[in-house]
Formats: sequence, structure tokens, C-alpha cells
Amino acid sequence: MAVDEAIQDIVDIKPLLAAPSPSSFWMVWMILGVGLCVLGIIIIWWWRRKRRSETISPRAVLKGYIQHMDDTGLSDGQWYTAMTNVVRQTAVIAWGVQASGLTAAELASLVELQTPDSALGRDVAAVLVRSEAMRFAPEGKTSAIGADQRAMDRETIHRFATRTALQDRVRHGGKHD
Repeated sequence: MAVDEAIQDIVDIKPLLAAPSPSSFWMVWMILGVGLCVLGIIIIWWWRRKRRSETISPRAVLKGYIQHMDDTGLSDGQWYTAMTNVVRQTAVIAWGVQASGLTAAELASLVELQTPDSALGRDVAAVLVRSEAMRFAPEGKTSAIGADQRAMDRETIHRFATRTALQDRVRHGGKHD
């Protein structure tokens, strides 16, 4: 009898309970991470596209820079240094040349070769040669350039920047300002 009672108390084994697997927890985080990366890439792409569409034309930037230089009252040496920088920036924008590493003579040769209007190219090269002399002249000797020459040089550089930036705009986008 003792054995029969013991057998009657034995019950069937219960089925296993479903436990959450640790891989499903990590899977959720992985999907969330990939989704955030994709969202970040889309936001960066959209921001760069929007920023590119809002850029000011090179022509407007250069005109504003030339106007700013006339308003600041720079000395002749500083003014001609700034004019050289305008030519350098125009070369970078229009021709994709890293002009910051070029000497004034190399920059003058580049301008003469790349500018479609050969007379304008020669005039800009002359301004660059004059600029080189003014940048390294002692402070007292820089006043040798008169206001008329400075105005003519300003007009030459302005024409160069305007025509080159406009030509670059037509070549790459087909649109004018």
C-alpha cells in the first residue's frame, strides 16, 4: 500500500515555460541603432543639399569683398595683398586651382592662360606684379601708387572677378545670377 500511494502522488511533468531570449533584446537595439544611423545619413544629406542651394554666387561674394576692402581704408600694401587674395579666390572658384600655394608670378601666368579675354588677363597680371611690389615695399614707399592707379586696379580686378565668376556659373550650371 505504501508503494501504491507514492505512485498515485506522481503527476505529469509540466511543459517548459517560454523565456524571453536575450538575442531578441539585442535585436531590438540593433534595429534601433541601424534606423538611427540611416536617419542621420538622410538628415546630413538633406542639410548639405539645402546648404548647397543656399550658397551665394561667387560673383556676389567677390563683389562684396572688393567693396568691403574699399570701405575699410587699408594701406596700399594691405590693399594690394587683399586684391591678390581676390584673384586667388577667383582662381579657386572658377578653375579649381589651389592658388594659395602659388607665387604672384605663377598666379599671373595662370590668369593670363586661363582668362578668355587676353587683354583682361594681361591687365590682371600687371596688377599682380604691382601688388607684389607693393606688398614688400617699405611703408614710406607704398604711397607712390596714386588714387587713380588704385581705382584702375580695383576696376580691373572687379571686371576679372565678375567675368570669371559669371563664366564659371555658365560652364557648371547653365544659369546666370
